[in-house]
Amino acid sequence: MKLLFSTILYLGIIDGFSQQITVSGKIIDKDLQSIAGAVIQTLNAEFKTATNENGEFTFSIPEESQELEVHYAGMFIKRELIKGNCPLHVVLLPMIYYRSPLLEEEQKKVEQDRELQAKKIKIKAYKKRIFKRLESQCL
Repeated sequence: MKLLFSTILYLGIIDGFSQQITVSGKIIDKDLQSIAGAVIQTLNAEFKTATNENGEFTFSIPEESQELEVHYAGMFIKRELIKGNCPLHVVLLPMIYYRSPLLEEEQKKVEQDRELQAKKIKIKAYKKRIFKRLESQCL
């Protein structure tokens, strides 16, 4: 019993000291404007932060986190993969409401169009130096 208790205590302490990584980035909208107050969080919502008035954020999360969600009122939720210490540059697009539900194939097309639009906006943001250029390992 003593051994079991010691093992559980040891594992709990080790787990509490899991490695952390620092994630930073910038969030903008379709007009290349910074979004202040956007929420960035791990998928389980255990770790979260918000962007400052310049749309920038920095926070530490467990190393095993692979993906983050970005939320802002009236915008589509965006999921982003974490690539080491590479900054996250995210474009949030406004929600579009339809009068009737879309068929599955229509929904896929809408999502593809939205991703393409976000990529084009991201390229503009790099050209205008709103987003800083990324190192080759971050692309």
